Amino acid sequence: MMRSIWKPAVNAGLEEVTQRLKTEAFLRSLHAHLKPEGLVAFNLIERDPSTPSDIDGIRAAFPSTYLFDVPESGNLVIIGTLNETSLTKERLFSGARELEGLLPIGLPFERFVKSLR
Repeated sequence: MMRSIWKPAVNAGLEEVTQRLKTEAFLRSLHAHLKPEGLVAFNLIERDPSTPSDIDGIRAAFPSTYLFDVPESGNLVIIGTLNETSLTKERLFSGARELEGLLPIGLPFERFVKSLR
């Protein structure tokens, strides 16, 4: 019986589960769950030693990626999409302003775009 990529073995440790979620095979398996205009978001700890290789894996699995610093948190949010063409910074700013108007929840979307790497 084959185990699903989504479910680790019952006796798997946290390290094993975490490592499986970082493989390019797992990241590419997410494609099947996205609509063409969909995206997946990852929240990484910038100072974690594995972060650079995690970023490389996400970039290898998704045609377009966007890296945003989360101000005053030490976190790094990475958005991966299936789009072959990346959005311009101007388009991201436009979307950020739109989100701030639609979702008055106090998230500084425009600040996120300013931190784009």
